[in-house]
Amino acid sequence: MTEKGIVYDLIGQKEIDSTDSLALAVSASTGAFRNLQQFRFDSFEYSAVKRLTIDKIWEDESDINGLRPDTIEVQVWANLKATNNKEEVRLPYKTPIEIRATDNWTYVYDNLPKYNNEGREIFYDVTEIPVAGYESTSQRLNGENDSEIQFKLSNKIQNPLTISGEKIWLDDGNITSRPAHITVQLWRKDGEQERQVQFNELATGYQSFYGQVNSNDFVTQETNSNKNWEYTFSHLHGTEEIEEGVEQGIQYFLKEELSTDYKYCYESQVIGRDIVNTAIEVEKMSLIVNKEWDDKGYESIRPETITIQLLANNKLQGNPVTIGVSEKWTWEFTDLAIRDELGNDILYSIKEIDVAKHYQVDQIQENNKITLINKFVKDEPNPEEEEEDNNINNDGDSEPTNNNDGNSNHSEEAHNDAKKETTENLPVVGQYSGFWLILVGAALLFGVVLLVKHKQERKK
Repeated sequence: MTEKGIVYDLIGQKEIDSTDSLALAVSASTGAFRNLQQFRFDSFEYSAVKRLTIDKIWEDESDINGLRPDTIEVQVWANLKATNNKEEVRLPYKTPIEIRATDNWTYVYDNLPKYNNEGREIFYDVTEIPVAGYESTSQRLNGENDSEIQFKLSNKIQNPLTISGEKIWLDDGNITSRPAHITVQLWRKDGEQERQVQFNELATGYQSFYGQVNSNDFVTQETNSNKNWEYTFSHLHGTEEIEEGVEQGIQYFLKEELSTDYKYCYESQVIGRDIVNTAIEVEKMSLIVNKEWDDKGYESIRPETITIQLLANNKLQGNPVTIGVSEKWTWEFTDLAIRDELGNDILYSIKEIDVAKHYQVDQIQENNKITLINKFVKDEPNPEEEEEDNNINNDGDSEPTNNNDGNSNHSEEAHNDAKKETTENLPVVGQYSGFWLILVGAALLFGVVLLVKHKQERKK
């Protein structure tokens, strides 16, 4: 898209259908675009960009204390107003810019986009990174709807001074993941060293602001959503004497006291007096569960469904899930966090609930896949029951069988009696084995005795 030789780059667009209009935000590749106030495209009118002018004012009696630096840093902030389904957003626009004395303490920021890629208008403001010995204020000189934005930053020597800031959450409005409160610490620089400030270093009367505290405790402030996540440090000495007649500004800065319940959920960044917490993208994984059956020949008693429970570090995770043939005996658990809020790896496992009779479950895990193998196991026979069954069978064989005429089978009984009589008259194998052994042994002993006697006679 061009106009009078100027090339514009598309930086955002919105999906549309035949009844919608296209929302565009454009930036110019040359500074000449600042003179083009608006353009029209398909019934929607947009100011293409915004222009920000910052002027720095010093209220220090022409640097009477010699504390004024040659450059300062200023952070530009991009703000999105709340909508019906979106929270108000405040985020840093790029990195801090430098404003120099050599530029007469003025800075012009051209081609700031007016809209983000969702078509929401961006409203800009600025804050100054604290300068040692000064208290800074920011003032907008025109209306927020103007595309020509003008801000004045005033730095005033103040002793004692006050530092105020705000906690900013960049987490897509996920307030449930935020802590109930945060604690902000006050620090200062001592040459190349950094240390935390104690209450006994503050100006007289600090108790009226902080309440009754231990003078040796470190200076902290707690804030929460009821305070709009804002905080203020008061009664701070702006300067200190380093030698007789020579003073220097005290460089204060802030740190957030990260609690273990969310330190691995957010990345904290201090920008001047403000603290930005950006949600750390939680690494997720999926876990696939497959059911296999080792029951050949017994498929008919296989249950129609099974119920499985996901566990995370041996603790129940979510509700049980029922799967069967319609799910092809497969289930995928998705959106599972890889690590907990402390940064430790989470070990996932599966438990099968109410395993069917005659089955035992083996579990095999490989990477993000768990296989449950249900093996059919026959019941082990009970020796006592087996013996009892045999006795019953034997008793059944001895019962007489009735003929059709109701008489007992006398021929079978007679046969059995004859067989019994014959058997009693016949010698049983091994019946007289003991007698024959004695007889043979006696004969051998007698032979040995005769042999010995015979030898003795021959010697004579």
